[in-house]
Amino acid sequence: MTAYLTAILLSLLILLVYPLKSSLPAALGQLNWASFGLAVAIAGLEFGFLLAYRAGWEVSLSAILVYVAASLLLIPIGLLLLRETLTPVNLYGILDCILGRIVVNWRKLSSIQVIKITCLPAFLPVSLYPS
Repeated sequence: MTAYLTAILLSLLILLVYPLKSSLPAALGQLNWASFGLAVAIAGLEFGFLLAYRAGWEVSLSAILVYVAASLLLIPIGLLLLRETLTPVNLYGILDCILGRIVVNWRKLSSIQVIKITCLPAFLPVSLYPS
């Protein structure tokens, strides 16, 4: 709770440093649906972090996993709603995100009996193979 109150106070201080060019009601009237969608997404991410920490996730890995998952979930939204396009560099980044999630969760994935990993990709460094 203290973190959220601190964030609100810091946001209000930012308003003092960078004042609005119009009144607050006029500025709020200029917002579109994407601003509200972003606010809902941020609240959802924060809620997810709270649940992850309470479930015992490692703090160092949870942020990586959550932000990669959020990035992958935003791809169809960008394509369908915002009419964005994917370039070959974007596709490489998507593949990199997916492979990164697999490598980060390697020990957990290899211990699941239903999805037992039997062959290891040749391009992974030896240090990443489960022992």
